[in-house]
Amino acid sequence: MRTIDPAWRCVVLVRHGETWENRSGALQGQDPRRGRLTPEGMEQARAAGRALAAEPFEAVHCSPLERAVLTMSLMLCERPPPGPGEAPATLPLAFHDALREIDMGTLHGATRTDWLAAAKAHGDLANFAPDGGESWNAVQARVGAFFDETLRHAEQRSVLVVAHGGVVRGALTHLAGEPMAMTWAGLGQGPAQENGAINRVWLDADGAVRAMMANDRRHLGGEGGVWWTPERPSWQAQG
Repeated sequence: MRTIDPAWRCVVLVRHGETWENRSGALQGQDPRRGRLTPEGMEQARAAGRALAAEPFEAVHCSPLERAVLTMSLMLCERPPPGPGEAPATLPLAFHDALREIDMGTLHGATRTDWLAAAKAHGDLANFAPDGGESWNAVQARVGAFFDETLRHAEQRSVLVVAHGGVVRGALTHLAGEPMAMTWAGLGQGPAQENGAINRVWLDADGAVRAMMANDRRHLGGEGGVWWTPERPSWQAQG
């Protein structure tokens, strides 16, 4: 475990649980008709909630797409009940369009192979935008602006964000100063981001990133996360 200063603030980012489209390889993007959680995806959400049940979250920010909202709801159901004499407390919730997954435009419902073929034909994977959609670089810019404006200097010391794989990758690569990452497309840099994974960003009093941990899946029976620090600005396994 890296040394974490207790004075640092922490933003915890969680990718939603598995959906039927994740399982089949279909592109769900922002299509409101797609993205229903599988039974396994629901259990991934509950497991993330149990792993984070003791976190002193002061606020929650969430994508308004169903798979993220349901993941968040299942996570919050795992919070412990109030103790004797304690009043039950809720958390302030905020839903942001900036936390939506990439807009796939006319490629909603297509496959990753379809997207990759179209992007290669375009010639620039990072800046390829399907008709009516957006590029991965646009996602990184959108998510990075949200992080800087809403989270970097927030008053809360502990914040939960529930969103999507592309959104989490966009945030982490923005903070690391790396090209936008989409690992299944061989695009950009940064760590993998699996369903139900937990990620952490620690910030000092000035809003500077002091450490990041990504794709922690120990609560799902998987491996621990990879780490990034300003002193070692590359993603490395715990060691």
